[in-house]
Amino acid sequence: MSVCIEPSGNLIQWLSDKGVNLKNVVLHYKESERALVTTQSISKGQVILHIPTSLILHSELNGVKGIRRKVQEKLSNQAFLAAYMLAELEKPNSLWCHYLNTLPAKFEHIPVFFNEDKLSQLQGSPVVERILTRRKKLHDNYQIIRKAFSQDCHYTLEEFMWACTSINSRSFSFGLGDQKIVAMVPLIDMCNHHCSPNAFWEGDDLGFTLRALKPISASEELLVSYGDKSDGRFYQGYGFFPEGNKRGSARINVHLDTASQQYDLHKALLNGYSQMEFEVNDVWGEKIYPIFKVLRTMQLSSNSESYIEKINCHQATDLASEQQVISYFKVLILQSLALYPSTMEEDIALLEAGAESKMDNRVTYRNLLMVLKEKQVLNNLLCFCSEASEHLAKLAQGQASAVSVTACTLFKMYVENSLNSSAIIGSGPASRNKITASVNFHTKICIPKVSLTQVTPSVWAALHSISLHADDRTAVPTTHSLLKDVAFGPCKNVGPVSRIQAAAIWANNQPIGVFTYLWQSKNSVWFGGFQIDQAWQGNSFGKGAVLAFLSMLVADDNFNNMQLDVISGHYKVLRFYQRLGFMPMALNTQEPEKWILKLTRHQAEKLLALEGYSIAE
Repeated sequence: MSVCIEPSGNLIQWLSDKGVNLKNVVLHYKESERALVTTQSISKGQVILHIPTSLILHSELNGVKGIRRKVQEKLSNQAFLAAYMLAELEKPNSLWCHYLNTLPAKFEHIPVFFNEDKLSQLQGSPVVERILTRRKKLHDNYQIIRKAFSQDCHYTLEEFMWACTSINSRSFSFGLGDQKIVAMVPLIDMCNHHCSPNAFWEGDDLGFTLRALKPISASEELLVSYGDKSDGRFYQGYGFFPEGNKRGSARINVHLDTASQQYDLHKALLNGYSQMEFEVNDVWGEKIYPIFKVLRTMQLSSNSESYIEKINCHQATDLASEQQVISYFKVLILQSLALYPSTMEEDIALLEAGAESKMDNRVTYRNLLMVLKEKQVLNNLLCFCSEASEHLAKLAQGQASAVSVTACTLFKMYVENSLNSSAIIGSGPASRNKITASVNFHTKICIPKVSLTQVTPSVWAALHSISLHADDRTAVPTTHSLLKDVAFGPCKNVGPVSRIQAAAIWANNQPIGVFTYLWQSKNSVWFGGFQIDQAWQGNSFGKGAVLAFLSMLVADDNFNNMQLDVISGHYKVLRFYQRLGFMPMALNTQEPEKWILKLTRHQAEKLLALEGYSIAE
């Protein structure tokens, strides 16, 4: 099945034949994009275009309801509407044929269709994991629908993804009767987004109406808002991020210290969560304040009701703790920056070179700009940490007003300062509209030396003494189940074999951990069951073990890549591997709860060189 792109004139004629008044609008083309433009001046509040319900392709049509009844599983309205769209495309006389055949034939600019090379350009960005999660969901929905319709399902997974992406990037949602529907609205869906729109839409039982938000001149493009979204959300769903959007965003992960004596207390106060992920922004406090709340909770040494009440009200417990909150927040920011394989300076150089040559591939240019914008958000937050630390230090010395004691208050002041240029606690970032240089966030630390040996029967017995924290036991199998199918053999003999092998990790003449590996093919190694005794965690022994193993792998000319999986939601482990350069590639189709990560030979060699690690002989 393929979409046959028709001239938009066929759509215009169809709408006109159905009685739609088109006197106020005309379709224009700019480069490869279509735009809806006014033919005459429009006053504020005036109806520009109205599409009746009978011409709207939506999720409560009888045909869509029929698919929903047959599938008998709870899927999204989008999935059912996509199946209906594809069924209608098979009908040459479908009511919707002129509309469906004006939809884009491909969405190569939208990340869900990126190949491995394009995805790797976004390494470190949370967009990657959202893309892969989206792919997995589309795959699962397609399999459910295909199973329900058996021989009557004539479209492929890629075609189903095309239909869902058409809906995701062009649909509207509004109330029809007592149902909230997903609706594809012909012609109006060609309005482009702008952060300062000149038109707005409204839907009801009678149809879908486009109105003027302010006076609009003749020949002016009609622009609407696609919603208040972050740059990352725009890029994931639409393949672009709008100029002037103040919702830049990045990712911050927080995990409790399993070695802390207050671990159980902190976990209980955080509703049972030991690992959390936050989408942060450098302008809007509501994205930052929840992190401060978690970090304040992590400073508690007792279940003090007065302190807990203060934390729940976004207040500081005391000055010393608030200084610790800012210090730890800075550490988290640097950890997020370390997920990216390149520095901001390197990205800026590439961006400037690409701008001069007008980069052959627009997707490559946008990918580079996307990760650079995320790094800029994190860099701005580092600026905040520096200014907040300085202000709190002055407060401790009695040189500043106590009214500014909380990180939340300081952040609000920082934003006001950087947006309004009024001197409050410092100068703020040089400009929010300009990419600036950052600190070097790839900080080299001393990696302890570890050795790897074969797992012999005597070593196997010693490895049973490895102790893991209760939360870590959910991420890896028990040592016994891990080693029961292992083929004992020399660890350094890492040439292609078809058996699972195991390596013991040693430090200070004692076994502190273990992992298994398997050559899946002549050049690809599967790495699993990685365990470090909890008494040795937090001192980079785990990183040392991975580096030691990689140094042995790259000594083999056949080695091309190493793969592993991580339980979804186990952010501590996932980010550990990402900081080493591993790239999420997919959600395991056999085990939906696990991410599959990959490290290429090139990335392994780059990591070893960065850490000053020699290649094993």
